[in-house]
This record gives sequence, C-alpha cells and structure tokens, in this order.
Amino acid sequence: MRTISLNFARRRRSISYLQIYCEMLHDMLIDESLQLPLSIREKGGRVYVENLASVPVTTAAECLKVLEGGDLKRTTAKTLLNASSSRSHAAMIFTVRRRTGGKVTDSNLVMVDLAGSERAKVREV
Repeated sequence: MRTISLNFARRRRSISYLQIYCEMLHDMLIDESLQLPLSIREKGGRVYVENLASVPVTTAAECLKVLEGGDLKRTTAKTLLNASSSRSHAAMIFTVRRRTGGKVTDSNLVMVDLAGSERAKVREV
C-alpha cells in the first residue's frame, strides 16, 4: 500500500458564509454593523463575492462552530409545515489555498441551502 503525505503547512483552509435574502447579500460571519457592501464580481473567469469575510479553520470542530454561529443569523419563519423554515438562500464556501513553489492554487467547495419550498397552498408565513 502506498502512503500519500500531505503537507498541511502549505495549505490554508477557510470558510465564508453568505445569505441571499430579498435579493440582498449578507455576510453571516461578521457583525452586520461592520459589513461592507457585498457584490458578486468576475475576474479572470473566476466568480467571487467582493468583501465577503473568510475565517481560517484547521479542524472539523472549528468548521462546525463557525457554521453554527452563521446559522443563528439566518432569516427564518414559522410555517404550517415547519417550525423554523429558512426564508433565504445560503452558501457556505470552504476554501483550501495551496502553495507549491511560487504558485498559489485556490480550491473551493460551495454548499448551497435554498430557501424553504413548502407548497404555496399550505404555507402560512
């Protein structure tokens, strides 16, 4: 069996978390009073959110703690089908930045949670 050695010292892992509510972007990881306006940009074929905070993490437990803090800020409402249904879309971006020689490579895993989709006939907001 072959063992693969990963040099984590050359890798930086971070999480960003945003909410889209009423067509507005909100950073879920920093206090709203400190937020700069967020906007979706494209540069060199890469799409990103300008001014979105990025929190360094090193363990799965740290990742969960960051996400749980962001979840507390999610916009939710009670419906007939769900006691706490999300009213917003959210995206969590897990980024690994790797340095190899003079080259820097970013890899992103984006997980999306779409707003609650209860049927309109039985929904009560």
